[in-house]
Amino acid sequence: MSQMWDAVCRILGGLLKVFAVLLGSTLLGGLLGSLLGLLGAFVTFGTSLLLWPLCGLLGACGGFFLAFRHYTGKLEALLLYQPRRIRNASFLDLTWDVADVQYSIQTLSYPVPGLGTHVAYLLRPSGDVDQLWVLFGGNAMLSNDWLPFCDKALSHLADQQSPDRAKTAFLLVDYPGYGRNAGEPSPESVLSGTTLALEAALRRLAKRVRVQLLGHSLGAAAAAQLAAQWELRLPKECQPEHPGTLLLSAPFIDIPHMAIQLATILLNRGLPQLYAALLDVLPIHEETFEKYWPSAWLADTGHRLKPLLILLLRPLVPHRWDNISAVRKAAQAGWKIRVLHGAEDELIPSSMGRTLAELAQVSQGELADGFSEIPRAGHNDVVLRGFERYMKLMGLTDAKSRL
Repeated sequence: MSQMWDAVCRILGGLLKVFAVLLGSTLLGGLLGSLLGLLGAFVTFGTSLLLWPLCGLLGACGGFFLAFRHYTGKLEALLLYQPRRIRNASFLDLTWDVADVQYSIQTLSYPVPGLGTHVAYLLRPSGDVDQLWVLFGGNAMLSNDWLPFCDKALSHLADQQSPDRAKTAFLLVDYPGYGRNAGEPSPESVLSGTTLALEAALRRLAKRVRVQLLGHSLGAAAAAQLAAQWELRLPKECQPEHPGTLLLSAPFIDIPHMAIQLATILLNRGLPQLYAALLDVLPIHEETFEKYWPSAWLADTGHRLKPLLILLLRPLVPHRWDNISAVRKAAQAGWKIRVLHGAEDELIPSSMGRTLAELAQVSQGELADGFSEIPRAGHNDVVLRGFERYMKLMGLTDAKSRL
């Protein structure tokens, strides 16, 4: 809770700086327009008294919008991305034995234009590989945070005692600014970096394999945009013959929807505390105070204004992460899309995941429901609580096993 309020304080401080810059740029634009109008009045016989101030006003509005969007992007990045560095690389020495095959981690280095050399990690068997799962983490995850999941998956494969399933490799990626990678995260830089990581892995495997994508939270958006553009981004010689499975874990619709969701969470948590604080200091009876407390009005007004607020936020948010567009394009490209979501996810409600699953179902013309809701699972524990379901959808378990 303290971390959330620290983030809120940082955002409020940033907002004050934003409004100070915006006010200054607007006043400067208006003043410049007025001066130009006065100076031009001697030449244009007074007509510029109207024309130039109008141009100055338009310029000030344009500058206001650009400055506001720029600083909105800064605030968005501050809230959305939580990059960490990999300090201990001892995980590179880990090995696993699965069906007489040894798994180990290989480091992949690849150049990213403008960002230098980036690093990803290929967890692969010593023998042949016939499918590659690319794992995309959430906004506070590193590539090696997937290792507990991979460890459990490999133990699961060992229990299956199937040599064919020991031909699965995992690619663990870090975004720009995360792990050992330079740069700043954004939809464009993440797409570029993860595409080049996938290309490096496919070249290391030296054969065409089935490519499957699994992304959690923000990673679901990263995986979806790669699936939507893989034909344009990957070289022809590296492209799989057919699109594989796109597994979205706890995905959101887009950042404008998430902004409204986070504001709702803050209001739901902050209003009761404000109510209690005001009740303590105001000389009003609780029944009278509750009668005029506008909680129901705020909830109803927020619900009615939500579509308008989302529409207004779209041009103001640089890092939109539009999963509606990405999922639709990925489905049309032939990816088999499945969505898993925790039933008790308070950060990203399961209704967002269901919306994306229904969109994919319509775009693919499928009759089967591609949405799975994991009981008693929240946002951060859905992968482990729904582990058997993940294994089933990844094709790493017996098709006849019960979930």
